[in-house]
Amino acid sequence: MLRKLLKYEFRATARLMLPLLIALLAVSGILNICVRVSNATESNVIAFVTGMLTFLYVMAILAIGVVVLVAIVYRFYKNLLTDEGYLMFTLPASVHSLVWAKLITAIVWLVAAFIDIVLSLLVLAAPFDIRVGLDITVVIGEMFNDLAAAGIGWYEVVAFCLELLLIVVLGLAGSCLVFYTSMSLGYSFSNHKALLSVAFYFAIGFVTQIVVVMLLIGLGTTAGSVEFTFEYTLRNALNLGHLTLLGICLAELLYDGILYFGTTFMLKRRLNLP
Repeated sequence: MLRKLLKYEFRATARLMLPLLIALLAVSGILNICVRVSNATESNVIAFVTGMLTFLYVMAILAIGVVVLVAIVYRFYKNLLTDEGYLMFTLPASVHSLVWAKLITAIVWLVAAFIDIVLSLLVLAAPFDIRVGLDITVVIGEMFNDLAAAGIGWYEVVAFCLELLLIVVLGLAGSCLVFYTSMSLGYSFSNHKALLSVAFYFAIGFVTQIVVVMLLIGLGTTAGSVEFTFEYTLRNALNLGHLTLLGICLAELLYDGILYFGTTFMLKRRLNLP
């Protein structure tokens, strides 16, 4: 059932997201051409068009960010917290499947929006001077050669990249789950549901900041009171880096798990549909 829910979610959101993503790439390509022409000529008309396209490009980036955020909130609200909730909760699908469908779709569109913005920047910048691209390639090659000479194999780089990717994915999931949990809590009441959802959103953020600060203070105090016999070697430094990234992953996983449990619990036991 999760596959069918995902298919439904992607179809519903693609109608809004795909045109925006394509439009951003198109504007960046046209802007690239206009900048080239403007540099080659002194036409006021071309300069004006370039300025307008630059404005449209910035607005398109902002629009993508806003639309993704609105889609994340609206799809959860519309399907699960309004009259549509009566239909959604009668489907042969668990609450977990419903939440996972929303969460996976939201993460995919967030990643797609980021990739689209990066691609638009590459389109906008290329190919002003092909030598710049070649120089970047040479620098990257030299960097990997230096890492190999220092005893850092490709597997270490891949491991760090995977750990960073996991941190990003868990962070995106947490950002979405904060909205879901806040709305699930707010819509468990009979009145002022939207206002309470906003209040819960800020309350969760406030509590999270307090917990993070307390943990950092505790770690700092513990580290200051314990004597470490840490011999600085490349291997030890790499192990410490992996340990730090994995610790961040575990912290984010715990945070996401708490929010996910709160969301599913409220949808199962405390949801107050209109």
